[in-house]
Amino acid sequence: MADPIMLSKKELTLNLSERRMIDSHMLFTLTFDGSLINHPQENGSSRRRVLDAGTGTGVWAIDYADAGFVDIVETMYKWPSNGWPRDPKYKEMGLWNYENLGNGASGLSMALFTRALGWTAEEVEVFLVDVRKDMRNHAIHGWWPIYVVYGRKP
Repeated sequence: MADPIMLSKKELTLNLSERRMIDSHMLFTLTFDGSLINHPQENGSSRRRVLDAGTGTGVWAIDYADAGFVDIVETMYKWPSNGWPRDPKYKEMGLWNYENLGNGASGLSMALFTRALGWTAEEVEVFLVDVRKDMRNHAIHGWWPIYVVYGRKP
């Protein structure tokens, strides 16, 4: 039997971070039907100064127009919260999304609950047990709206 590989805390953190990025990459690839871009593919057109914001409030179309962009397109996609959908594509997206959020629940919650609400870290972790249980519950048909906005300079 081979010796186990020992990882430092830094290496483990990097591995988890890399894993989350791979999960996110997979979600976007599924969302865009195998592609990582979602704009018209015109012959001879060049793509320069691409902005990958990753997050937003849904007002990107206004920001684009104010910046002078034209032909602005805003598309909303749905990411299921877990594997509840019957459609195979959305089911897989939900499983990837749950993997991202279930593993990231502590990181997403800890600062808010401990600093703003005054909970202890142990109280947060106990609470997150039920949160993850609800996140796995296929009777809860939740989804996240994902907005993609693109445009072009005239």
